[in-house]
Amino acid sequence: MTRANGSVAFDNKAAVWAVQIGLFADLVNISPFSAG
Repeated sequence: MTRANGSVAFDNKAAVWAVQIGLFADLVNISPFSAG
């Protein structure tokens, strides 16, 4: 049970990281500061 919970927690953490990185990339692309 603990192993399953740990696996799910790891998967969720990876998903959150992917979403945050994607949002950050979009924010940087949309931001006028990205033009330099």
